[in-house]
Amino acid sequence: MLNNNNNYLSYNNFDKVPTFPYQIIHYLIDGGNEDLFKALKYQDTDALSQNNLTSNEKLNLVWNGKDSQEQNYNIFLKPLIPNELDKATSQCQLRIFRYDTTPENRLNAVLIYEIDIITPEKCANLYYNNMLVERTDLIESLILNALNGTDIGGTQFLAFDRELSRSCKSLLNISNSKSFYGRSLFLAQRLISPDSSGGCVWLILNN
Repeated sequence: MLNNNNNYLSYNNFDKVPTFPYQIIHYLIDGGNEDLFKALKYQDTDALSQNNLTSNEKLNLVWNGKDSQEQNYNIFLKPLIPNELDKATSQCQLRIFRYDTTPENRLNAVLIYEIDIITPEKCANLYYNNMLVERTDLIESLILNALNGTDIGGTQFLAFDRELSRSCKSLLNISNSKSFYGRSLFLAQRLISPDSSGGCVWLILNN
């Protein structure tokens, strides 16, 4: 019996795909730049001068799916923006989710992940290397440095690569024209069923 209960041909296996955004978060926590989490947590212009967050403090930025007080968190696995962002005390946010899947054939598919970086207008800037910079621009550059070429599973690396997918890009495209704005970063990954025997290789970090 071959992959997906097919007796004749092997097909790609997508059963681990829903876990990949979570793997992205864990990779950022374990291997990302410390300034990324300080830029998310601390709202003032001197955010990067604060102490580094511990691993538990970073994990506590991730919404647990149960607490209705989403304003207590900064990282989400869903695309919708809560009403709390209309308030002056709202927080910076990362929203990480799968945006698109394009099959190339029965064995290969390209997955696109969207990372939305959102900031309230009142904390749009911070100091980086003694220069005042735009917060979402800095956060995006730190994410790209951490994730571009990273193994999160799926048999090929996550990449910011137009040859892999023309969906790869960065857009300043999120705004309510009043109190918050943000940008969307699109990264791609090829998912491959590597053989015709029904086996599928999964290289998942941080099980």
